[in-house]
Amino acid sequence: MTVSESDEIFVKGLNIVSTWSKSVVAMGRIQEFFASKTVLVTRATGFLGGVLIERLLSSCPDLEEIFVVARPRKGQSPIQRLQFLLSLPVSSIQYVI
Repeated sequence: MTVSESDEIFVKGLNIVSTWSKSVVAMGRIQEFFASKTVLVTRATGFLGGVLIERLLSSCPDLEEIFVVARPRKGQSPIQRLQFLLSLPVSSIQYVI
């Protein structure tokens, strides 16, 4: 797929139009994009945050750092909540909030 600087990506069924820069779409490899990068993840113990962190850790070996924003809840510290979430298989991750 060739992408020009101003190509738009339409999400079928939704009224969302997103313009992606050529460098991000054309790169095609998430590992290359995140190499030597630092990522901040908010709501890390929610479903999407957990999946995102798991995917970054499993597929981006050259990722520099991941900063996580989490809060204590139901007697668990943020680190306990994150450890629990990451111990689950991705297919079974549910909301831990």
